[in-house]
Amino acid sequence: MSKLTRPQIFIIGGVTALVFGLGGYFGLIDPAVKQLDTERTRRDTRRTKADEKSTAERKKKDANKQVAQAKADWNVYERRYMPDIDVSNTYSAWQDLINEQVRVLGPKMQKFLDSDKSVTKLQGSFALPAAPSDPNASLNELYVFTPGGVQVQGTFKNILSHVERWNRFDRLVLVTGLTLSGNSPNLVGQYNLQVFEYTHGDRTKAISIPQASSGGAGGGGGMMGGSGSMMGGAGMRGGGGPQMGGMSGAGAPAGGGSGVKGGD
Repeated sequence: MSKLTRPQIFIIGGVTALVFGLGGYFGLIDPAVKQLDTERTRRDTRRTKADEKSTAERKKKDANKQVAQAKADWNVYERRYMPDIDVSNTYSAWQDLINEQVRVLGPKMQKFLDSDKSVTKLQGSFALPAAPSDPNASLNELYVFTPGGVQVQGTFKNILSHVERWNRFDRLVLVTGLTLSGNSPNLVGQYNLQVFEYTHGDRTKAISIPQASSGGAGGGGGMMGGSGSMMGGAGMRGGGGPQMGGMSGAGAPAGGGSGVKGGD
């Protein structure tokens, strides 16, 4: 040591301090920095997930609001345009469907068509298919009826207004295939109609159809007429309305003047 000069001692001391400093850095400080970086990464990941969760919850709330609004809007349209056919009660739903097809829809459409005096009706007589004979096989979520075509005569403006008028009918009606021919003011407009009817409720289980006794067939108000039609002697026209599809043969509700629900 006596041969070392003062500058050499300072250099050796500096190198020694540097070595110990680097050792302390790599041994203590660097792991701590890496741990800090890891924790920062975890924090950022959790913050990102939290933001995503918050965004997802906000979108879910918005979606729920939209669904609720859509349901509310649909309920308005359902009350306005749909008959009340609740398939959760299979038997009563079947009766309501028969009533809609045989007594209600056709005459209602005929009355609505005839009440428009802005055009001259050349053709317009509605017919619906036969009502279902088996409630278990016939109840659907949606029914689409094609009751027939209409032909009217008038001015261009009156025919277009006449067609648009079906938007105010209290069933959901689609006008298809509108064609115009001739010259105004005696244009002839021809089109077809489709009616869409949704049921509601959850269908629960199948039911058995009540069978009439051997001595009660064909009686007034009996459920199982031998060969009678749904409307008995009424001619299936529901009070002067259009010709409706009938049900005949075994299994068809009979009833003379007892009405569609003559079995309750």
